[in-house]
Amino acid sequence: MTDPALVRPLRRRVFLQVCGTAAAGVVIAACGDDEDEGAATTATTPEQADVTLDFSQVAGVLNYAYALEQLEAAFYTQARETVAKPTETEYGRVIDALKGHEIAHREFFKEVLGDDAVGALEVNFSEVDFDDQKNVLEVASTFENLGVGAYNGAAKFLARMGKDAAVPLMAAGDIVSVEARHASVINDLVGKSFAPEAFDDALEPAAVLEAAAPFLKTTVRVINA
Repeated sequence: MTDPALVRPLRRRVFLQVCGTAAAGVVIAACGDDEDEGAATTATTPEQADVTLDFSQVAGVLNYAYALEQLEAAFYTQARETVAKPTETEYGRVIDALKGHEIAHREFFKEVLGDDAVGALEVNFSEVDFDDQKNVLEVASTFENLGVGAYNGAAKFLARMGKDAAVPLMAAGDIVSVEARHASVINDLVGKSFAPEAFDDALEPAAVLEAAAPFLKTTVRVINA
């Protein structure tokens, strides 16, 4: 169970006041209920998706972040299960810390969105060798750098919504700063530059979802982005 303190109750209350009910931002075709066990999936075509997010609405952008945090939380939870004594190695300590952070982020968005939250996404880590620390770190590097680019790219959509998105935008700024620290430490562990550029990329939602798609059984797409 997630420590309630990690969800920042005070900020959540303020966030809820700003967001109100924004269900128009999310169209759910077949994503099941909002439980951690995973979501039902159905056959899809290029014109269909299990979850469609409308980026003209605050809820659509927040559910985009929620989907990515679900993916990361699931990944580190599974990676953590292969670490027998996480406090005794640098790898174990990093995986354990990132797991806690990503679960906190996931639960934050879940609480904020309430009834507007998409269901639990079904992940696909079949190509990840969780017994191979190098492979885990390489995938982690992909996720963390992708997450930074995703938050940076989504900021402009919230900014266009004016004062109604002011608090969500500030919260996203808080989270992306932590994601950037994650990316930095993972980059260092895999032998990359801890900060490759003076400015991080801002990735478009379609590009982010395309990169994340191999790790998801649930199909997610965006509109008005």
